Amino acid sequence: MTVLHVSSLPLVEVIQDISKGLNTTFKHENHFYWVDIPDLYGEGRITGVDFKNGFGLLNYQVKFNEQMTIEFTYDQVHPMKFMHCRDGAFVHHFEKDEMPHPCDKYENIIVASSKKNGHVLIFPANEKVEICSIEIDRAQFYKKVEHIDDENSGVLLDTIKDKKGAKKFYFKGDYSLVIFNIINDLLEERTSKVVDIFVKEGKSYEMLAAQWDQFVASYRVDDFNKKVNVKEYQLLVEIENYIEKNIASSIRIKDIEKFVGINEKKIQLLFKTAYDKTFNVYLQNYRMEKAMKLLQNNTHNISDVVHAVGLKNKSYFTRIFRATFNKTPSEFLREIKDKNN
Repeated sequence: MTVLHVSSLPLVEVIQDISKGLNTTFKHENHFYWVDIPDLYGEGRITGVDFKNGFGLLNYQVKFNEQMTIEFTYDQVHPMKFMHCRDGAFVHHFEKDEMPHPCDKYENIIVASSKKNGHVLIFPANEKVEICSIEIDRAQFYKKVEHIDDENSGVLLDTIKDKKGAKKFYFKGDYSLVIFNIINDLLEERTSKVVDIFVKEGKSYEMLAAQWDQFVASYRVDDFNKKVNVKEYQLLVEIENYIEKNIASSIRIKDIEKFVGINEKKIQLLFKTAYDKTFNVYLQNYRMEKAMKLLQNNTHNISDVVHAVGLKNKSYFTRIFRATFNKTPSEFLREIKDKNN
């Protein structure tokens, strides 16, 4: 097992400490800093982007030869981290609290340590791991949030305003298709460095907003009580259960009309109000998420999955799968096969 010690801020010095621990040099260009993992330790890259004013991004795309532990232990209040696992799995725990916080592919965690206690990240041996982590220095970021008052955000808003690190905070969320698409855009390389930094900063804020929204949705007693009434919420649950049970069929909105006894216009309004999307977009997203899970199980071929999610045309399925996940089903299966090998 190898242990890297990061004992400084800001983000440029974080990358610098990692490079020293790996006995290599780091590189930088404008607001971008990165270190390539030497062959002795594995492969991949750790990249940092400093957007200034206490807002930054750390992106890990790594595969270590043996278990790797990165300990963030500097004598300051540590950044709050909004971490999303794109591939593989890792474990987080607080410096003086070894209660593990495992985070698997398509899960995210929000963590803030108390006072000057740090964060510890543990990467498994011989497994590709990709993590996007929004890093917020609460003391610097405070000016952006000090006048915000939002009763729905509760403890999360209190935590991001907690520039002295009075309390620790941990929250775990599930896979989000919205965040998946944001990160794909975030990591796309662009020819113009000016455009690249603007897009990355914008997408990083968008990712922060998406994870924040997920937190609010998870912690409110009724996620829809500010959008729809209780009767409408129950109706949504009925429709979603119907979709889940009948996903292998060619579901049409006419089928939903018949099932719940309300007309198409009201169904569309309900989905637009609750999810800010049409019924058809919701259904297509559900089908693609279902398809991805079936492919991940590695027990279904593509043709089987096409029928399992209620579609008949393989080429159409491939087109919308690629539009959703930025890769074809065949490419996705190859990635799984390579990972398992």
